[in-house]
Amino acid sequence: MLHPVFSALGAAATALMVLAMPLLIAEGTPGQTVNQAVHASGIGLLAPFAPAGYAGSSSCAGCHPGESRDWRDSHHAKAMAVPTEATVRGDFSGAEISVAGSRGRFFREDGKFLVETEGADGKPAVFTVSHTFGWEPLQQYLVALPDGRLQALPWAWDTRPREQGGQRWFHVYGEEAIPLSDTRHWTKSLQNWNHMCAECHSTAFDKGYDLAKNSFRSTFSEISVGCESCHGAGAKHIVWANTGAAASDPRKGFAATRPKRAAPDWSINPATGSPSNGVARAPGDEVETCARCHSRRGQVAADWLPGRPLGATHLPAWPSAKTDAVAASALSDPEPMARVAALRGIASLPIERRWRLGAPSLSDPVLIVRMAAAELLADQPLTSLAAADRALLETAFAEYEAAHLVNADRAEERAALGLFRQRQGRLPEAEAEYRTALRLEPGAVIAAVNLADLYRIQGREREADELLRRAVTLAPDAAMVQHALGLSLIRRKRYADAINHLGRALALDPASPRFAYVYAVALQSTGKAAEGERVLREAASRNPADVDILSALLHMTLRAGKIDQAAPLAARLAALRPDNPEFGRLAAGLNPKP
Repeated sequence: MLHPVFSALGAAATALMVLAMPLLIAEGTPGQTVNQAVHASGIGLLAPFAPAGYAGSSSCAGCHPGESRDWRDSHHAKAMAVPTEATVRGDFSGAEISVAGSRGRFFREDGKFLVETEGADGKPAVFTVSHTFGWEPLQQYLVALPDGRLQALPWAWDTRPREQGGQRWFHVYGEEAIPLSDTRHWTKSLQNWNHMCAECHSTAFDKGYDLAKNSFRSTFSEISVGCESCHGAGAKHIVWANTGAAASDPRKGFAATRPKRAAPDWSINPATGSPSNGVARAPGDEVETCARCHSRRGQVAADWLPGRPLGATHLPAWPSAKTDAVAASALSDPEPMARVAALRGIASLPIERRWRLGAPSLSDPVLIVRMAAAELLADQPLTSLAAADRALLETAFAEYEAAHLVNADRAEERAALGLFRQRQGRLPEAEAEYRTALRLEPGAVIAAVNLADLYRIQGREREADELLRRAVTLAPDAAMVQHALGLSLIRRKRYADAINHLGRALALDPASPRFAYVYAVALQSTGKAAEGERVLREAASRNPADVDILSALLHMTLRAGKIDQAAPLAARLAALRPDNPEFGRLAAGLNPKP
């Protein structure tokens, strides 16, 4: 059964197609199309559930016919559509494909485009394509579920010419088998349109998630990426154009507009070798408008408007500063993401130093910086603060939680909230968030591991063990779960089982220095020192600057009396950590000057 929102959109598009009543008016009339029917695909059509103030891209063509034609031929316009003969590019004539134990059959029936493949229960079933997704070099297909979810099928059509290897069906994960327990399975969260795709493939998208029912009533103003995706709601702009286009309105009827960058002078200044007059980008400019979708980022607020800085609504991916000194120096950097990275880079400091360095960021003008400060200071006792500082921190805490609830449908967001509340000492609320995460996604690894750690803190080891064993069953190739179960077994003195799981974790993620360190120490502690040393040496070759690995290897070699091997390790540690006098003393003693 199709969700009402999508049913209404499809019905509207179909009615327009059947009645063949194009909206034809005189050229140049703002707010209407020019000699162009609203597409049966839904492209350009104002959706029945569009928010107030939106007009739809078809209403732009009267004044902007050239731009409208260019847009209709663009990938933005074709980002998503109702399936028709014109929009579906795949072969639905009975084509079949089998990959890694998964099978797909593509056919037509009663005018519908159908796909037979395995469902959420692993059994073959027939699914009706509700929407096309994308145009080239591949096209995917969506299925609408009764709870309002749209899910991307695992099969995509290669739209390239046959001579270039295209015109074929393929599995989106290639030859890799994707089991039902994997979050990448097409019925699971990582293939969910409502969260993973819709914000950037449709206009004015509202997720409409209902936590109590775990369902969606998602809406958009346009099915694909229309003019108003970047320019904002345009109905008042049309009113402005129809009432004289007053020059006194600098925004031309729009609620907000993006700032324009002043023209820079790129000619070289002979004295400096740099441009004579470079001009910095203004926050919220064209680059940041595009970066809402054309960057690796996550949404933290749903109230974007043209001209708003990216950091007010989205958190881009950004590396953390590598050292405390580098991090501290970047806390006042003009780039918001540099300040976020700086706050993340001092997370290992004691709370007193974190407060001293991070507290000024609680009043930063950019939301994502305040969020990073809240996360950094989650374990700061409120009772020890002055009233003004406490109010600032509580406000930042509330902003952090609200940002995560923008994506309340995601297990990883609920797990993050659980960890945040756990650090605040709100353990019952933390447990509730972890349980919500596992209800949303039973195989949510981070939620399971963090909940097990909460049980450890509370002395509930048996419950932790049961939880982690269920998690291992659901996600046997998740290194983090294997590692956590190994630690739980050590605490319960079941060393043989613990060694097996710790070793499995390292085998699944051999690049992890933490897994190597714990596994090696466990081996050494159970009388397998030589094997533990081998694990550490392999880890040191992959992580030559990891202090924990080198320190454990140093102590093992010293215990074994291998002074010739211990000496260079001590020297390396002293160079890596000049602030640690113990490493310096060991290096001096093992490497005496001639």
